[in-house]
Amino acid sequence: MTQTKYTMVLIGSKVKKGWRGRIVDTVTTTFLIVFICAALVINLFIILINASTPGQEVTIRGVIPFVFSSSTMEPEIMVNDLAYFRKIDVQYPIEERQIILFEENNVLYVERVIAKSGTQLTVDIDNYPPMSQIGAMEKIVTRQAVHGVYSGRNRWLGALILFANTIVGRLLFLLVPAVLLFYQGQIYKFFKKIQ
Repeated sequence: MTQTKYTMVLIGSKVKKGWRGRIVDTVTTTFLIVFICAALVINLFIILINASTPGQEVTIRGVIPFVFSSSTMEPEIMVNDLAYFRKIDVQYPIEERQIILFEENNVLYVERVIAKSGTQLTVDIDNYPPMSQIGAMEKIVTRQAVHGVYSGRNRWLGALILFANTIVGRLLFLLVPAVLLFYQGQIYKFFKKIQ
């Protein structure tokens, strides 16, 4: 009888250890899958944004994402923000004080509409650098050159995209998920040995 009780205790503790091990295995595998999927989605988004060129901007559900790299529209749009512009057609009414995304000589600009005259818009930046002449960036834009109207921004996505375009960012978002994907079994065995 004593031996039977001892055997039952051993089997019971082994079952408990197996049960806990399966939970750890499931959590580890789920974490790896979520991390790899998130990294792949971020990579796809970054590739789409980087692939855009004037006249061929990436539009995601009617929104043009644009990483803003200057301080000319502060405080409304800060440096490194991911600004969202609603894609519009020629019939869309543009009002004064709206921020627009437009193309001039195959370069995209973001400026505020300060006056309207028929199909022409007078635009200017909000924030001039110190020691610069106010009004020097004012220009007249045709209505056909306008691609979108500002609808919002995201501070963290802009910083993430700029980080992902660095060497360290590319390694983190491309190399790390690939290594995890191909060596998942070996990583899993390594963590299992540690536990």
